[in-house]
Amino acid sequence: MFFKQALSLPAPEVSALTQGRMIVILPSLFLGTGQSFFLYPAETSGGDISLEKIYRSSFLPDAKIALNQAQNNPVLIKSWAKCELCHRLYDHPELLEKLAQLTIWTGEGLRAKIEEKNLKNLAYLRVYKLPEPFEIQAIAESSAKIGKFLGLSISANVSESIPILDDITFAKRQSLIKNLEPPEHPELEELETAIAQLTLTYPDAKFLKDKIQTFLGWQPAKPDQIPENLKWIYTINQLGTTAEGGNYEKGTAFEKIVHQSL
Repeated sequence: MFFKQALSLPAPEVSALTQGRMIVILPSLFLGTGQSFFLYPAETSGGDISLEKIYRSSFLPDAKIALNQAQNNPVLIKSWAKCELCHRLYDHPELLEKLAQLTIWTGEGLRAKIEEKNLKNLAYLRVYKLPEPFEIQAIAESSAKIGKFLGLSISANVSESIPILDDITFAKRQSLIKNLEPPEHPELEELETAIAQLTLTYPDAKFLKDKIQTFLGWQPAKPDQIPENLKWIYTINQLGTTAEGGNYEKGTAFEKIVHQSL
């Protein structure tokens, strides 16, 4: 499948989509079901409202990184998306607040985005990674065309082989948003927010943050990468369960690794 158009979106929101943190956007136009396009991370400011008021605190570090990367030229295109559903936005403040709780936006940030550009549509995107990301020259009008399509000078082959979220997770997230149901694990989201701040000074905290995000469905499961200072736990398990060597050799090795861990 080939296409030559990209949807310009704020870089933090492209980052959230490709992380699985969010599955909805606020396009400037109504998107048709099945409509497909690349995701272009545009450098943009929040207008009269600060980043801290647009995005939830747990996402702020990622938002700032994404905006810094959006200043690069050429721009790296990493993902594409297919519209699964598009409908009119809710116009009641209470409903918008419920929607915000299921996204990276704060309630205030969501209302500000809608009012600033008179946005009326909510689109649900199924996002896929590109097997081979490609670079294009930065498009000057990308920031001015947030929520609109950009024509690209090149086309690229895409496939559905690398979905950001699996079918079950996506369907569950889509149902939550369509029905404006409350987040399933608000206490874990609060814990993730606290741990996200700790990762700046305690790198080992990222291991736990990633585990929580995977459980929440914000990112796909990854092969376990055990922090160096915790690997002794798995070494003990391997030594204790191995069938190789005699009891004496296994016991001696087991004792040594336990002493090292202490």
